[in-house]
Amino acid sequence: MAKLIFSIWLTFSVGVLFSQTMTISQVRDLFFKAGFDPSISVILYNQLSTCNVSNPLYKAYRGVSEAMKAQSKINIYKKYKLFISGRDTLEKALKESPGNYEIRFIRFQFQSNIPSFLGYNNMAVDKKFLLYNAKSYFSSCEDKNFSDKLFTVLSRSKFFSEKEQKEIMLISLTGMVFNN
Repeated sequence: MAKLIFSIWLTFSVGVLFSQTMTISQVRDLFFKAGFDPSISVILYNQLSTCNVSNPLYKAYRGVSEAMKAQSKINIYKKYKLFISGRDTLEKALKESPGNYEIRFIRFQFQSNIPSFLGYNNMAVDKKFLLYNAKSYFSSCEDKNFSDKLFTVLSRSKFFSEKEQKEIMLISLTGMVFNN
C-alpha cells in the first residue's frame, strides 16, 4: 500500500515539476506535433494548465491547445465550449502582446485548420502581419529550429499565394526580401 501511494505521489510530483519547468522549446515542439496527432494537444494543454501562464506566449499556446483539445470530444456542446474557452485565452494573449510574431503565427495556423462555420477568422490581418514582419522576426529569432519550422509551414500554406510562399521561403533561406 505504501509503495502504491509513493508511486502515485511520485508520478504526480514529476508531472507537476515537468509542467512548471516546461521550456518554450518543449511547448513549440508539442505544438507542431499536435498538428499531426490530436492526442498531443491534450498532453500540451495538461502540461500548460498547471503552469502560471502570465507570459502571453505561454498563454497563447495554452489557449490553442485547449481549443485543439475539442477534437478529442464527442459531445458537440463540450467541443464548442472548449473551442470558445481556448479561443478567448488565445485572444487575451494577443491583446497583451499584439506585436508578437509567434502569437500571430499560432492564431493564423490554428484558424487555417478549423471549420469556417465557427466564425473565427482573423487570417487576413494575421497574414498581412506575418508577411510584413517576417524578415525582422527571422533575423531576431534565437531558436532557428523553430523559425525554420514556422517558415516551412507558412511557405506551404494554401492561404498564401505562390509569390508570397516564395517570398517567405527566400526570407527563411537568405534573410532577403523577394522583389517582383
